[in-house]
Amino acid sequence: MERDIIGRPLCYYAFSIYFGCYSLIVYDKSKLLGAVLTASFLIVFLISLDKKFFAIVLGFYFLGIVSINMYYCNSIPSQSIIRVRIVECNKNCCIANYNNRLIKLYINCDENSKAICEGIKVTVRGNFSRINNYSRGYIGNYYVKQIISMHKDIWYKLSEYKREVYMEFENKLGKQHAAYVMALCVGEDKYLSFGQKENMKKLGIVHAICVSGFHIAILYMVLEYLGGMTIAFPLSLIYVLFTGCKSSTIRAFIMISIMKISKKVFRNYDSLSALCFSIIVILIIKPFYVISIGFVLSVLSVLGIILFYKVFNRCLYKLPIKVNNSISLSISSQIFSMPYAALIFKKISIGFILANILLMPILSIVVILGNMGILLFKVKFIFYIICYILKTVLTIFSGAEYILSRIVPDMMNISFINVEIYLLLLFTLIMIKKGNNEVKFIPLCVLPVLILQIYV
Repeated sequence: MERDIIGRPLCYYAFSIYFGCYSLIVYDKSKLLGAVLTASFLIVFLISLDKKFFAIVLGFYFLGIVSINMYYCNSIPSQSIIRVRIVECNKNCCIANYNNRLIKLYINCDENSKAICEGIKVTVRGNFSRINNYSRGYIGNYYVKQIISMHKDIWYKLSEYKREVYMEFENKLGKQHAAYVMALCVGEDKYLSFGQKENMKKLGIVHAICVSGFHIAILYMVLEYLGGMTIAFPLSLIYVLFTGCKSSTIRAFIMISIMKISKKVFRNYDSLSALCFSIIVILIIKPFYVISIGFVLSVLSVLGIILFYKVFNRCLYKLPIKVNNSISLSISSQIFSMPYAALIFKKISIGFILANILLMPILSIVVILGNMGILLFKVKFIFYIICYILKTVLTIFSGAEYILSRIVPDMMNISFINVEIYLLLLFTLIMIKKGNNEVKFIPLCVLPVLILQIYV
């Protein structure tokens, strides 16, 4: 494992701003619990840190409180005219962006409502009802009485471009393969069928359909190889904007940028500090991500890779390098994210290692070719060649996915006790690794609980 968090002040700052955001949400639900959390934070850090450093940490804690308070407390007049951008269209409502805040837009069926689609900017008259939805980041519901005007700007044109690309991919590849391309390349998972999503969950590769660091890393690597940093940096930023500025892509872009800039200025790159810096930036810009499942899973996956990738790499040194790297990456990314996912979804994938080794290299090719197709969509001759290669690669992927889905066991149900035991054993291993052998008997205490759970 890498050196301790001590000596990395950004780790303290990131934790403080995260805890500040989280504490206010808890306080809104339960004032007593929120007060207890705040008091616990103050006592622990006051005892363990010197006064000057504690003052800085406390500043970031209050920055988190202020950031999330400004996001959710900035309300809309109950009867008003507002201009919003449509982010997502569902059957019953639309998700819209109003002053960098998300609201649910309920629109009556009329002539103008049929023209509303993702990316378009609309001016509407109606009533606002403030209902904070912390898990989704919505500040309330807006009931539209009248659509005053619609404006098609560059963001609408980008959304329209994505729709046109999907239609062309569907025409050339078929509905199923086109859905994979759009999900892998731009994070548009709405085209995937329920069966496709369930298969990917079972195999433990569902993270591939959410545009993340995996996609940014592949794209940046290819762009840097073709045109250097001067080309790779701005095009990667455009890709982040094109895919909707998701938390995982912002996090990955910030970390890659810090790594490349640090090499230019002859500084050592510290991946853990870079991760913490990206957390601080994201929570200042979009504090509602504090309890976003996607954001937390992304951070925990990267944290696991940073802390444990080299450990597994050394343990599996007898394996071929590529197999070693793939297994080490798969396991380390699950160290922290798996227990969190188990708590949320109550299930975990057992065959994720095998699926990641065999399928992720194929999906990497799809990401590269798919993005080339999106970029060169208007050059039909080249686009058709790319589609031909894509169809071959996706046929191989579908075959491999089908075989693996028959081999790999179904997802395993997980209880809260299972997660507690896992975390306790993980803590024990870390403490033993650091020389604290007095905790080595903890697993013996856990054994009776496991036996009771299995047979009772």
